[in-house]
Formats: sequence, structure tokens, C-alpha cells
Amino acid sequence: MQEKEALTASAAGGVLKKKTLAEHLEADDETAVYAILLPSGFPLKEGTQLWKGVRLGRLLGAGAQAKVFRVARDDGSPTGKVIKINHADMASKMLNNNVVWVGMDREWEIGTQLRAALQQPDGSVPGFMKVCDCLVSSAGGKDARFCGMLMGELHGWEVYKRVQAPEFHNIHYVREMLFQVFSALDRAQRKLGFNHADLGMRNVMEHYPRLWEDLSPEEAAKARAAAGALRPGFNVNADGSRAPLGPQIEFKIIDFGLAKFSAKTAAASAGREAQDIVEQLHERLARHERIIFGSDDSPTSIEIAAIDVTQQPGCIPRVRGWLRTKLGLPMKSTLQIKRQPIQGQMPEASLASGTQDYVQAQDNWDLPTRLASVAGPTFRQACAAVAHSRRNLDSRRQAAAEAKKKRKRSPIEAMYRHWWHRKGDVFHLLLTMALVLDDRTWPDADEDLVHSFCSLVHHVTGIKMKASFAEEQPSSGGGGAGSGSSSAHNGDGAQAQQAEQAQQAQQQLVFGRRKWKHWFRRWQIRLKGHLLPHNSGLLAREALSHPFLSPGVQVPHAPVPNKLAAAFPDYGA
Repeated sequence: MQEKEALTASAAGGVLKKKTLAEHLEADDETAVYAILLPSGFPLKEGTQLWKGVRLGRLLGAGAQAKVFRVARDDGSPTGKVIKINHADMASKMLNNNVVWVGMDREWEIGTQLRAALQQPDGSVPGFMKVCDCLVSSAGGKDARFCGMLMGELHGWEVYKRVQAPEFHNIHYVREMLFQVFSALDRAQRKLGFNHADLGMRNVMEHYPRLWEDLSPEEAAKARAAAGALRPGFNVNADGSRAPLGPQIEFKIIDFGLAKFSAKTAAASAGREAQDIVEQLHERLARHERIIFGSDDSPTSIEIAAIDVTQQPGCIPRVRGWLRTKLGLPMKSTLQIKRQPIQGQMPEASLASGTQDYVQAQDNWDLPTRLASVAGPTFRQACAAVAHSRRNLDSRRQAAAEAKKKRKRSPIEAMYRHWWHRKGDVFHLLLTMALVLDDRTWPDADEDLVHSFCSLVHHVTGIKMKASFAEEQPSSGGGGAGSGSSSAHNGDGAQAQQAEQAQQAQQQLVFGRRKWKHWFRRWQIRLKGHLLPHNSGLLAREALSHPFLSPGVQVPHAPVPNKLAAAFPDYGA
């Protein structure tokens, strides 16, 4: 009843005041979740006009499940957003669904809850890729399908592409990356009991909020001077690629497709109230509550059920669903389009219940339409429900006594989670780093820091990393000006350049990883880490207290002696 009243008030009070899609890209509305409805057969390729003044830009990349386009204005300037779109081929459809594996809709759902819990007043989500609107494609009639999502654009590369280079030897980069990632994980674990479940270096990206070209010449020159010279294996790869793109760096966790919210993790990180919120969130999602999207000046609405297509019990229905997916037969859709044959505002009955029959389209289907969810993210509803129940002890006890519903998983997902059972995100990330950074040569000046990093890896994974050290020679062309004066003195710039390249080549032979036996060592690390881990369930807040990440920081100790009431509180007072 309360939800219906909220929907009615929103439709009548103007909360759903419609913005153009271009306006939405410039300034997000933080009070609601949005869906963009694409017309049936709408082409999604480079140069396609999305809405007035905005079109699909160049293709940034493609993976097994989806491809990513930049969203650009008509003049080619970026909007700060990208669109991730599902592939349309049969193999991708088999992989990108919740019967066989997990679909992209799961990533959007997780990202939406993260954004609701962690978004800052300026609209940023520190440490996480920002997930915005979902894309829904009309399949004709009242059927629809989830086809992608709108996300914040990141400027940078995957951490793996820098760290895996054989010449890499920058332990300061490793420490800053882990410090930022574990800080973001700690915030998410406290709020939502977040477990990424696939947190390797490929799922952490560099992000440069301000690019060099966005700075004035004076600011850029000052920032470049403060950053120092480019050093192969330290802040640039040996071939000169992946130089820093700006004066500031942020590390973002991406790809939430396998993530989940754990009530036990929330309880261990932030106590009982956080656990209650996550349990309430699970119950709401397990009840398959539908997210309703609508607009006050459009007769169209969309209903999206909670992501779970394995609702039927037993093995035979799951096998039947898998075969239907493999053969390309239509499955029961979790998305449905409702239309009302009216002009002007949508009646609250259509939003609250969605019981009206389907009527042929009255809208203009030439371009996408943006619709808002007036109920807001499920996380906020869960917080409100927990706050109400905690004020009422009887309702809280009754809720705790009720059987908790759980979302069913596909068989492959269940096997994957069983393999990673009791192995948290901290363990997963440090194990992948041990695989790549083991048996490297580091600068003598960083010996203490490297040993501290090896201590953290051993404490969590049980892996004793190998490390050796050598003296790092200063680069002859470090400041640019010194190289030029030397060239002028010798009268031969080419000879000076060759000497510098020879010195850099010698540095690459000294620093980095020994290649010939690394393959065998990697398998030893994998087996030891999975079979005999030390503290595989370590929380992010516990990892942050390690001297490698918090040198010189003391944890609070108990004062002794203390007052008697600290051990024997008087509850009757």
C-alpha cells in the first residue's frame, strides 16, 4: 500500500518530471533509476543517432558478452558516458543469460544498488565503475529484453596490462592500487556485504579524472614536472606505451556480473544493522518484486522482474530452459511493456499494478524513450524497512523468525561459487598479483616496501614470493634539458639517443621478471594458494591495517585498568 501511495504521489507531484536524454547525460538525477527503451529493430552501431544532439561514438572494445561504445555529441565531443551493449549472436545469447551462466542484467542490478549505497553528493562512486541507466529493447508487442546499460566513461587501462609487463618494477604503484581498491571494498562491505567474486587485476582499471589536454599549458607543465621523467618499467612500458594520461589517478573496480551481497560479510564488517539491511535486500529481490519504470507524459511503462529465471524447482525445468535458450526459442521474459490508450499523464493504476491490457503504440518510436523508476533502488527501500523494524522490536523478531528466501542460481554459477567458497576478494586479488609479480628484481631503494608486500601476500594466500634487488641507475635523459645539453656538447644527438636506449635496455635486463622458469612457478602458486591458503576470507578493513598499506598506524588498544561498568554494565539503570 505504501508503495502504491508513493507511486501515486510521484505521478501527481511531478517527481517524474521528464528531462531530455541529452540533459540527463549532462546531469544525472540521483533520486531515481532510469531505463532507456529502444524501438524494435533500432540499429546500435557507430554513428547511430540516439537522440537530439547525441549519437553512438567509436567502438572502444568488445568482449565475449558485449561491446562498448562511447556516447558522443554530434560535434564529436564526449559526454562522459559509454554504452555497453549485448552481442546479438547465438553464442553470446547462450552465455549472457541467467539459465546457463549470468546475464548483464545482473551486473546492472548490482551496480544500481552500489550506486544507491555509495554515491557521493557530487555524483561520483569512489572506487567503482558508475552504472547508470539500463537499455531495454522492444521485441514487438509487449515483450522486451535487456540489451545493455549506460555507464560512466573511464580513461585508462586495466591494471593487468601495466603490471604483467616483464620489466615492471614499481612497488609504489602496487601499494596505491591496493590501498584504493581495499578502501572501496571496505565501504561496499560495510554497506552491502559486497563480494565481487572475480576481483583480479583484469577487473581493476586505472582512471585519470583530468587529462593532460584538459589542463592549461601552465598547469600541465607544472604537473608533468612534479610527476618526473618517464622511466620504462616504472611509469611507462618498455615500448613507451601506457604513459600516465593526467595528473591524478584513481583505481576503479569494474565488471559486477558475478558479484553478490553477503549478510555474513556485512555483519563482520559493520555489525547487526548492516546484516539486517542485506537480508532485507535479499528478501525483496527473492520475492521477484518488479521494478516499474514510467513517465508522467508518456503512456508507456516497463516492468522488470528481479533477475532470476530459475524460479521453477527441480532439474528438469532447468534443463528445459537451457535447451530453449540453446535452440533460440522464446523464454519467459522478465521484462514487459505496458501501454495505456490515453493522452497526457499516466494514471497511477497503470504504474502501481500494470493490469491494463496492451494497446498499440501511441508514442513516437523513432528515437529511444527514457523512463524513471519512482520507487527508487531496492537498497533504499531495504534501509527504510530495517529502520522501521529496528524501532519496533516485535516486528524485528518476527522478521528474523521468518524463513529467508534465496535466489536460485544456474548450475554453472553454483559450481563457480562453490570453488571460490570462503575465498574473499582480498585473497583473489592478492593471488593474481602473486602470480604476476613473483620472482622479480626490484630497486634497492624499495627493498623494505617489497618485503612488506610479500608479507601481506603470504599472510593472506600462504604464498612465499621470491624477490631480488639491484641498484637502479639514473636515466641520462630524465629531465629532457640535460639530454639536450649533452647532445649539443657532443654535437651528435643520435649518438646520445642511442646511448640512452642502450642504458634503458640494460635496465630492462636487470629489473622485472625472470621468464624461463616462471610458467612452472605459476602452477605451484595456484595449487598452493587454493589448497593451503592462510587467511583466504580476510576482510578489506583487516587488510588495510597491514603495515604495507598503513605504515605507522596504530590500532586502538584497550585502556587498563578500566571502569567496572565497561565489563558489567547496569542494564537496570
